[in-house]
Amino acid sequence: MIFMGKMKGARVTLALIVILAFVLSGCSKNESTGTGKEDTEVPTAEPVELSFYLGVSLSDSDYKTFIVDPIHKKFPNITLTRVDKPGTNETNYDELVAAGQVPDIIFSSFAPLPQMVDLKMLEDLTPYFKKQNINLSAFEPQVIHDIQDYTPNGGLLAIPLYLNFGALFYNKDIFDKFGVSYPKDGMTWNQTIELARKVTRNDAGVQYRGLDAQNHTQIGDAYSLPSFDPKTKKATINTDGWKKVMTMIKDIYDIPGNLETDKKRFAGGKDLFFTEKNIAMYSIFFNGMITTFIDLAEKGQPMNWDMVTPPNFDDRLGVGSKADAHMLMMSATSKHKDQAFQVISYLTSSQEAQTLISRNARMSGLTDAQIRGVFGADIPALKGKNIANVLKVKPAVTVAPTIYDPIVTRHLKAAKEKIVFNQVDVNTALREEQEAADQEIQAEMAK
Repeated sequence: MIFMGKMKGARVTLALIVILAFVLSGCSKNESTGTGKEDTEVPTAEPVELSFYLGVSLSDSDYKTFIVDPIHKKFPNITLTRVDKPGTNETNYDELVAAGQVPDIIFSSFAPLPQMVDLKMLEDLTPYFKKQNINLSAFEPQVIHDIQDYTPNGGLLAIPLYLNFGALFYNKDIFDKFGVSYPKDGMTWNQTIELARKVTRNDAGVQYRGLDAQNHTQIGDAYSLPSFDPKTKKATINTDGWKKVMTMIKDIYDIPGNLETDKKRFAGGKDLFFTEKNIAMYSIFFNGMITTFIDLAEKGQPMNWDMVTPPNFDDRLGVGSKADAHMLMMSATSKHKDQAFQVISYLTSSQEAQTLISRNARMSGLTDAQIRGVFGADIPALKGKNIANVLKVKPAVTVAPTIYDPIVTRHLKAAKEKIVFNQVDVNTALREEQEAADQEIQAEMAK
């Protein structure tokens, strides 16, 4: 009897041990990553290959630093196969869909989203974020709002890997050469133009240009101008808002000596800023500039530069460019959606991955002050630069997109070129391009 009692006790003890081991095993599987978020559960840990499409420019070094290395370290069973954008300005996503070759993960900006939505090629990420208890309020609110504007029924077809922001870059050497004070934070466009006049001059056969601000859409961001009116089914080119923007652009290039009359060279303002160093101030987005500043510094040819907040219109003080973002998206036809979301969620929402991105001079999509506080810490070329004030600029509100935006964008560019190169008055140029855009939109609707 004593022996049987001991056996029963041993069985109970063994049963408790088994139960406890099972519970602990379950807890281990859902263990926190240390960032307050849980790892995405996947069916197995077997090797998986995911295609990763680069729809926006990313250097080999940045692709390795921001994407490949963090994923290899965190998920060694996942291999990313890079798919590069064709050597054209526009990606033919319709061809990818028709061929059944939509990559598992797409890295892109806002511009092609209307086309991708129309093609129904993206997966709504909302259920995946809810399943993993990842709070979307941790992200930049304006960006999430803008993405949801692109998504039918308020879903979420993309999530920011990092943000982009506008700034006014300037070449200190030109200002020093002519004894002119540097630009300051908070300048209006009128003040910037007046400053540009002081450094626009020909010296020893070299034509110095005071200001290049050819990106009309970025200038127009302050007014959150729509491209298309869904009620009238017409473009919104010939409007008071665009008249203000185009008049400002005309004033910039009406400065004697400030216009590069060769259209190809004019379009390459960034290259002229860096190579010929004859442009004193250049208004553009940050991410497109920082790589070149880093490259020059690493080659032992650092440029003597700094930046200030982007110029404002008098009635839009403190408002910067739109909340531009480079984002990750998932294919609706991917055969490995759980693993694809594993990659997307880790890169965009983990403190570890986002801190790495911030330290390498990309603005985190998370509002975490600690993460944003280390912006550019690993980039020697940014030491001593006016980073803090530029990062504080409030982004402009992005208007709801439409599939006709690319048409309107082309005609706005045509209007700008008429005004700048052909001396067509602003009202005439906008009226002509309004009519041309409306005709093209109507033809597109009739298809």
